[in-house]
Amino acid sequence: VDAYLERYKLYFYNDIFELALRDFEKVYQIDSTQIISFSLEHSSNLNSIGIEFLQNEDYAKAIEAFTLSIKAGSRWPESYINRAKVYSLEQKYDLALKDLNKALYLKPDAPEIYYSRALCYLDMNEKSKAEDDLTKVLFLDDGNIKANFQLGQFYYEQNNFDKSIFYFKKALELDPDSIWSRYWLGYCYDKKKDFGRALSFYREFYRLVPDKYSQHRESIYHRIKTLEKYQN
Repeated sequence: VDAYLERYKLYFYNDIFELALRDFEKVYQIDSTQIISFSLEHSSNLNSIGIEFLQNEDYAKAIEAFTLSIKAGSRWPESYINRAKVYSLEQKYDLALKDLNKALYLKPDAPEIYYSRALCYLDMNEKSKAEDDLTKVLFLDDGNIKANFQLGQFYYEQNNFDKSIFYFKKALELDPDSIWSRYWLGYCYDKKKDFGRALSFYREFYRLVPDKYSQHRESIYHRIKTLEKYQN
């Protein structure tokens, strides 16, 4: 067991993650008690391995690493959060939700976990629960840009344009460089037939949007021209 542990560490610190994972799994199978005294260290290392596999889109190995991380240190929420990300990418939303609930049990006042769970609920079409979680995020952290922006999109899809404008404006206030808050504010005012304000936000978006978003840029350009013609 000691030899496997030492080799696992050697592989880990030399970024040979797949072999590190194999050796740690072997140690756990032989004698899981060997892990307990260094549980947080091992759990953190395995979580890092999982993140590496996740970034490389090797979801099977990422789940394996996060699962071993949880076994090594089940009181640490990070690996539950990260495994939930993988499950969501694989559209296994029930498993993602289970992990996020466990993470919240371990860290109940973490806005980032509520935000992740809100996205999971949206994927599951549980809109009321998603709204509750996004609102909880802002209760814990009213300066959370992502939650404000997501609530803006949420209410836009509900055709509640006044609320949508409120949250997109808050997101823009928190991040004055946000092109996408301007984009959606333009659409909100357009839907409300407040064409003057819509045109103002569309123009700002068009002026700031990078060339890589050429499709959005082109569609907004045509809308600007239509509104300018309408106003004249």
